[in-house]
Amino acid sequence: DKTLLQYTLDLSDSSHRNGVARTSSSRVTAILVLLFSVPPRGSKEEGWYLFLFSKEYICGMNQNILIQLKNISKSFDGEVILDKINLDIHDKEFITLLGPSGCGKTTTLRIIGGFETPDEGEVLFDGKLTNDIPAYQRPVNTVFQKYALFPHLNVFENIAFGLRLKHVPEKEIVSQVKDMLAMVNLKGFEHRKVTTLSGGQQQRVAIARALVNQPKVLLLDEPLAALDLRLRKDMQNELKRIQQATGITFIYVTHDQEEALSMSDTVVVMDKGRIQ
Repeated sequence: DKTLLQYTLDLSDSSHRNGVARTSSSRVTAILVLLFSVPPRGSKEEGWYLFLFSKEYICGMNQNILIQLKNISKSFDGEVILDKINLDIHDKEFITLLGPSGCGKTTTLRIIGGFETPDEGEVLFDGKLTNDIPAYQRPVNTVFQKYALFPHLNVFENIAFGLRLKHVPEKEIVSQVKDMLAMVNLKGFEHRKVTTLSGGQQQRVAIARALVNQPKVLLLDEPLAALDLRLRKDMQNELKRIQQATGITFIYVTHDQEEALSMSDTVVVMDKGRIQ
């Protein structure tokens, strides 16, 4: 049916507008197969069929918008870094900001995290304005390119650090840290010094430390850049697995197109302070 086929292509096209790509190839394949088995109008199966043709299914996203950036602008020393950008980030989404150095992707991440304040525009979490809320009061954690692990603490204590600051009971700390170690495949590494770990293992500790506090959002600023190619590929798979297992929204920054496409539900292409 040409009408249905055009509808599919229109939805696919609309999900890529403004530099935001949200359609997975597997969903498009499934939808094209369904084109040849259209249920009768008014039948019980029609509701499911219409859902499969909805933007929410095609784009593979949760319908709940967790973060909204509205007309965000930011300048440093008179140079425009972000120029009135608008972006919706959905709950449980793996979204990547992709672009060359200086395009504004890290500044966008820092504004979401509360490390920078926009000159103009609004940042909303769950519909609430958060421009003036400091970083430590936002439901986010960050994994940096330089892992910032504590060299005088072992793996267990690095991961437990945030829980101890919150005065979580010791029994609960032990339980949560063990769960995180299992999730990042570092079971048995509890007493190892972080200085004896490989780059990939240190990255896993940094991720576990960020996730153990159960944030709504995890910000990742080019966290794999320091790893060699093989480790980077392995960690890409690990990050996607962890994101799906936890259901936490991941906001990832990279200049590597292949890296972005291999992990993301959504890729936001940025250049010269704008979403393309």
